[in-house]
Amino acid sequence: MQFSEKEKTVTSSLSQLKGSEIVTTKNSLPFYRCPRYNRCSVNNCPLHPIYPDLQTDEEDVEKKCGVAKSIRIRIAGEFTGVLKFNGLTAGEYKAKQRYENMSDENKTKMKESLSKINSKLVIEVNERSQHDPTCKV
Repeated sequence: MQFSEKEKTVTSSLSQLKGSEIVTTKNSLPFYRCPRYNRCSVNNCPLHPIYPDLQTDEEDVEKKCGVAKSIRIRIAGEFTGVLKFNGLTAGEYKAKQRYENMSDENKTKMKESLSKINSKLVIEVNERSQHDPTCKV
């Protein structure tokens, strides 16, 4: 199997991360499983084993990953221990850590607050859809 220079660099980097274990197939790397891989230009990808330490070029068309968090988490689940943030962006990972470090009381308060906001949004959408036939729920 022939690898491009980029793939050789990734393989070399991974072998440094994982000791003597060397990646030999494209399916061994999480970002290859991404549904946007063939058309993506994000250099600092949350599905890359070296994320968030990769470089982003100012001229990059895409600077941030646009793949849904649920998809990234699913893919990361197939690569236990490979991804530093388990497929999350740095910001998502920090928010998750903050939430996990909260007391149970504060978690309950946060859930109640978000539930109230969600209820208000549902009511507002329902009211709009009654007055505006083009509004779809």
